[in-house]
Amino acid sequence: MKKMVTMLIVLCLLLSSCSNHPNSDSQHVSAIQVKELFDKHAIVLTEPKDLHPENVFIRILNGVKPETYVMNDKQLISIYAYPSEKDAREGAKDFEAKTAVADVVQHRRYVIGNILLFYVVDKENEDSRLELVIENLRSMLR
Repeated sequence: MKKMVTMLIVLCLLLSSCSNHPNSDSQHVSAIQVKELFDKHAIVLTEPKDLHPENVFIRILNGVKPETYVMNDKQLISIYAYPSEKDAREGAKDFEAKTAVADVVQHRRYVIGNILLFYVVDKENEDSRLELVIENLRSMLR
């Protein structure tokens, strides 16, 4: 009987160590879920037209091609969905390396969990609803 109880305790410990803890790197959000957050806040995302193929915000970073959209007719959103938070941080480092000597337009970069998101806009046209999307994304990964 003692062996059976011991085996059950060991099994419980093993199973609990494999579960998703809030601080683990296993939480994952898809680009579709991020896009749904934009929809939730009535931000219409459309397919971009006439993006130059050398645009730094559509480049493959750390092996991932972004989903790109335009909001408010001229503000570019690039969403990179990585398999892990570590990969997203590496994607941000890859961006820095690839643009180190470039004159990059003003933008905001967010690394939240496994998502790397770029928001390209000038200060006069900034959409404050994006902060709501970012807060919702952070709360999804808590």
